Amino acid sequence: IIRDGLIEAVGPGLAVPPDAEVIDGAKLTVYPGLIDAAGQALLKFPEEKFDQAKYYSGDFNDKDRGFTPELRAFDLVNLGKATLEKYQKLGFLAALALPDKGILTGQASVFSLSDPDKAKALILKDSALGIGFLASSFPVYPSSLMGTVAFLRQEFADVAYASLQNDRWRKAMKGNIRPAYNARHEAMVPFVSGAKPVVFFCRNQHDIRRALELASEFKLDAFICDLGSEAFEVIPELLKAKARVLCTVAFKAPGTSLYAQRGKAEREKAEKEVYPRNPARLAEAGVPFAFSSFGTDDPKSFMEGVLKAVEAGLPKEKALAALTATPAAFFGLDGALGSIAPGKIANLVLAEGELLAKDAKVRMVFADGAKVEFKEAKAGDAK
Repeated sequence: IIRDGLIEAVGPGLAVPPDAEVIDGAKLTVYPGLIDAAGQALLKFPEEKFDQAKYYSGDFNDKDRGFTPELRAFDLVNLGKATLEKYQKLGFLAALALPDKGILTGQASVFSLSDPDKAKALILKDSALGIGFLASSFPVYPSSLMGTVAFLRQEFADVAYASLQNDRWRKAMKGNIRPAYNARHEAMVPFVSGAKPVVFFCRNQHDIRRALELASEFKLDAFICDLGSEAFEVIPELLKAKARVLCTVAFKAPGTSLYAQRGKAEREKAEKEVYPRNPARLAEAGVPFAFSSFGTDDPKSFMEGVLKAVEAGLPKEKALAALTATPAAFFGLDGALGSIAPGKIANLVLAEGELLAKDAKVRMVFADGAKVEFKEAKAGDAK
């Protein structure tokens, strides 16, 4: 029973409210709405032209260097009706959107894929900070991997110290010099303090080790976004750190891998046989993970990648959990999303047959309790 956008009751033999619309569920299975644990396909970035004169003046700003922690997914999200329909037709009814460019990439928000109005669709704002290891492409610090890691260490230490200074001044203003305001540091305080999580963008197994070391050193509440699908190479380290992984499903061999360095044939073979087994190997080892759409351009490609992981040995129930209950729990939303239970948001998928199958047929979804039906295409219909 769904009422006012929430699941009111679940179970057999429930009394049907007299004002209810009754839906025939014959041949249909009800699933929790799927969740994209991290991606940026919903974001629309403004077009900007780089000023070439900066190469001569050396006048680079924080944005040029990749320091944009104040950038917010909420300000960039684009939830057009056509976009929502693409996601809904595949069963995706919630997503965490996060910018991924730079070193301090920006802040994530979680949206219900139910309404073009982002204020109505918002579930959780400024929920995580993205951190990348790609150095600036400009001739300015940090322009190397070593410089990026050094910058991050210094930045985390500086933010923690600035936060202590501000707290100290607020408690005892008389006789103490007030600290200078730093907008970048202020934006980072909740994430460096551990009050909110960070997401490390890791393009290979070496980035994962760097991220785990930084998270341990500065006591960060960290997620590993495994862009290179090489988490299976560092399973002992992940287990020791009790790490949580956001698995991408593009399954492209990183340039640093041995497979990529042995030529095209070896790389392509690994991308078909080795990397799609990454989620299955994490599941076998007991490393908690959720699926992320980074590396794919649209929900269709994302789902195709998930199905590749299933074909490579990931049990379907594990794959479904990685698209529902696990991402909800990762971001503290298991009281609202991820399963079918009274009191939760009515994000539901009604499918004919298995949802995680190549021939899956989503007949209807409820997004924030609003019903959306999909008619079966007939022969001769325009695509």
